Amino acid sequence: MTPSTPDQLRDLARRLRESMQEFTLLDDTGHIPDPPPHSDLLHHLSATHQHLLDSLALARAETTAGDLDRPPGTRERLALAASHALAASFLFGHALHKILTHPHLKPHEAAVTLDHASARAELRRCAETLEGTAALLEEHESLREFIASMRPPGRPEQRPGPTR
Repeated sequence: MTPSTPDQLRDLARRLRESMQEFTLLDDTGHIPDPPPHSDLLHHLSATHQHLLDSLALARAETTAGDLDRPPGTRERLALAASHALAASFLFGHALHKILTHPHLKPHEAAVTLDHASARAELRRCAETLEGTAALLEEHESLREFIASMRPPGRPEQRPGPTR
């Protein structure tokens, strides 16, 4: 597998931000509509699950790509992004579960709203982590190009070896 590129990371971050903006729960009065939007919440859950799978695919590609010259922490950041997507998926599922299991939603409206808002915040954190990782990869590549431009022509790149 080839490791993730900054463009792939930014594309997923963009889709996460679009989902975060699209996923609303409250109506214009600031309350959960009656009847509750079961199908909307199911859509939020399924779309977030797809984001989780995409985040995991990027992390898996990074870890199986072999020993590449990557900035320290790249794998950890991608694992963190996947954990944020997992948390969002769990929280959307929790909100949907509360709506489906409580016929009288009013006493539980604050808890459902909090779960939904927390899930959206996890999507934002995932997007921020991916964007930060993309910037880190670009900075690392720019530094490598700069160092390569300073090398005399015809001299191959040397990786640091053990010191004696």
